[in-house]
Amino acid sequence: MGWRRYLDTAFLKDRLIRLWKEERRFLWIGLGACLFVIVFARLVGFSARDVADVIFQFALLALLAGAGYFVLQRLCCMERHSKLCEQGLIVDRLIKSTELLAHEKESVRIGGIYGLWRIAVDSQNQNDKRTVLDILCSFVRASYGDTVVRFSDAGLSVSSRNGAFHSTEMADDAEVEKKEHSTRVRPDVQTVLDFLGYQLEDLQLSARYRLNLNGAMLQHARLKGANLLGAYLEEANLEGADLEGCNLKAAEMSRVRLAGAHLDGANLSEANLFLANLEGSSLFIANLERSYLAGAYLAGGNLLGAKLKGANLKKTNLAEANLSSAIFSSRKQLGTAKLHGVDLAGAVFLDECKQNTGGPAPEDQTQEA
Repeated sequence: MGWRRYLDTAFLKDRLIRLWKEERRFLWIGLGACLFVIVFARLVGFSARDVADVIFQFALLALLAGAGYFVLQRLCCMERHSKLCEQGLIVDRLIKSTELLAHEKESVRIGGIYGLWRIAVDSQNQNDKRTVLDILCSFVRASYGDTVVRFSDAGLSVSSRNGAFHSTEMADDAEVEKKEHSTRVRPDVQTVLDFLGYQLEDLQLSARYRLNLNGAMLQHARLKGANLLGAYLEEANLEGADLEGCNLKAAEMSRVRLAGAHLDGANLSEANLFLANLEGSSLFIANLERSYLAGAYLAGGNLLGAKLKGANLKKTNLAEANLSSAIFSSRKQLGTAKLHGVDLAGAVFLDECKQNTGGPAPEDQTQEA
C-alpha cells in the first residue's frame, strides 16, 4: 500500500532533505519569531510559565499555518497535473480524429469531422480551438471531389482518393483525361461548411477567426444564411453555390468564381471582388456598398435593387446586367464600366435624387425611418 513507504527510513530521509532545501526559509523565520517572543517576554517581565505558554501557542499556530501551506501546495500540484493530463488527452483525440480525415470511407471522414468539432467545443484553450479550425479549413481546401487523371498510352495515373501515384515510361503522344464524377461538394466537405458557417459562435472565440478557404472547390455548396465574415476565398470556385443571405462582409474574394451563384440578399459590403467572375449570378437586393469590383465580370447578372453605394466599379463588365432599382452614389461610378446592353432608366443615383427633390435620397429616408 502507498502508506507503507513512509515507514522506509531512506524515503523519510529523502523527504526531509527535500523539505529542508525547499522550505528551510520558513523554519528560519519561525525560529527567529520564537527568539523574538522570548526576548520580548523577558524584557516585559513575564514569568517562565507565561513565556512557555506563548511559545507553545505560537508553535501551534505555525504548525497549522505550515499544514495549510502544504495542503495548498499539494492542491496546486494536483491542478497542474490535471491540466497536463487533460491537454495530453486532447492532443491524443486531435491526432486520432485528424487521421480519420484521410480515410477512404466517407462515413469515417464525417466521424472524424464531428470528433474534431467536439474537441473545439470541449477545450477551454483558445489555441486548441484555432488548431481545429485550421485543420478543417485545410481539409476543405484539399478536397477536389472525385478526380481521376490518366495517361492513355503510358504515363501517370493519379487517384485523388488515396493520393497514390503510379508512374511508367511516358510516351510523347500521351493524352490526359480528367474526369469529375460530381460538380457538387462531397457530403463530408458540406459537413465542415455547415460547422464553419453556422456554428462558429458556439466555440466562444476570444478574437475573430477569419476562415481560410483560398482556392477551395465549392461548386453548388449550400451556404444559405451562413456567416463568413472576413473569410478568405481568393480564387475559390463557388459556381452555382447557394449563398442567399450569406454574410460575406469584408471577405477577400479576388478572382473568385461565382458564375451562376445565388447571392440574393447577401452582405458583400467592403468585400474585395477584384477580377471576380459573377457571370449570370443573382444579386437581388444584395449589399455591395464600398465593395471593390474593379475588373469584375458581372455580365448577365441580376442586380435588381442591389446597393452599390461607394462601390469601386472601375472597368467592371456589366454587359446585359439587370440594374433596375440598383442604388449608386452617382453616375461617375460607372465611368469606366462596360455597360453594353444595360438599361439605366430604372437605376437610382443618390446625388441626382438629392438635386431633384431637394431632400434626402430614398435610401437616406429609409435609414432615418
